[in-house]
Amino acid sequence: MKVSVIVPVYQVEDYIEVCLNAICKQSFKDFEIIVVDDGSEDNSIEKASIILKESGVMYRIISQENAGLSAARNTGLKLAGGDYVCFVDSDDVIVSDHLEKLVKLMERENLEVAFCNFEFTTKENRFGNQEKEKGHEILDIITARKKFCDRSIKIHCCAMMLQRKFLGRVGGFNEKLKFGEDTEFIWRVLMKTDRIGHIINSNYKYLVRENSIMTRQTTDKAIFFSVEFKRTLAELCKVDGMDEQLASQVYFRAIMGLFHSYARQADFGDFKNLFCETGGKRICWEC
Repeated sequence: MKVSVIVPVYQVEDYIEVCLNAICKQSFKDFEIIVVDDGSEDNSIEKASIILKESGVMYRIISQENAGLSAARNTGLKLAGGDYVCFVDSDDVIVSDHLEKLVKLMERENLEVAFCNFEFTTKENRFGNQEKEKGHEILDIITARKKFCDRSIKIHCCAMMLQRKFLGRVGGFNEKLKFGEDTEFIWRVLMKTDRIGHIINSNYKYLVRENSIMTRQTTDKAIFFSVEFKRTLAELCKVDGMDEQLASQVYFRAIMGLFHSYARQADFGDFKNLFCETGGKRICWEC
């Protein structure tokens, strides 16, 4: 088996069919789908079962009590049998040659990790914009870290493909985090490899919806992320040689992103509490 595609599922009966159909219709055929039911109480799994049974694709459906997105992804990782692993959130879609392009790039360049661009889409336009072929690039990891930190490239964990054996060094997702788990995971990935492949097309389509995990964040979850992410960065400095200046920049970038996201939906009292609890004007790596 070449690729394991892990799909966490929770209360997505309105979206799961389009998501799974897009995966099943990939031009690359040597893959399995691992659906992890994270305690859904709607018809998500019933719909998933019908699609997968008719697809001819190798698949497994695993059910667990609700434990969150990170735990569901980790469950899928434990069961993955592919040489490579990727994640697709159950309300998102991928273009038809998504897997093919990533596998070819990783094998040709002997990469441990590669990613494509992603595009924010709406329910009315799930597959987003059509693009001309833009090719790819291979980034040395120093350049990749800098570009990701200053936002000249954007990386989403679901737009990545990773060698399964490489993930043994990285570890899975931090199950204590209910917000920001992708950021924490990506920085651990970026500190464990020396090159990364970048497919410049937006082959992963990220659905923005009002009732998603991203828009149900709470002040406590956000504050906890700031504390836990600082702990992760300290560990990366100690164990993986992350430069303290880079760690400071990464932390500041993450917290400013947190402020930006939170300010769009929180009332003033909650935002003020978050701002003060995470350092406010004094916010810095040393605080």
